[in-house]
Amino acid sequence: MTNIFISIHRYFKERKILFSVLLLGIIAMGGYSLYNINLEEDISNVLPKNGDFAKFENLIEKTSSGNTLIFILKSESKNVDSLVLVQHC
Repeated sequence: MTNIFISIHRYFKERKILFSVLLLGIIAMGGYSLYNINLEEDISNVLPKNGDFAKFENLIEKTSSGNTLIFILKSESKNVDSLVLVQHC
């Protein structure tokens, strides 16, 4: 396995211009790919479409949650008050 890397090193050691061109090409392709990434803030497309997340999507659509974090907690206990601790900053 190391012989492969040694032979690649020797090959490019003798051909520095080719190595530089290939390196710049790889960097250019990576930069072009990063420049064309489109990010979405809406994560509802990647969530499963079962009942729990349908309720979550409905909640998000009805509220203006621009700068809020929403945590979904589930408990076997019937005491919901033990799960709720709200602190507003």
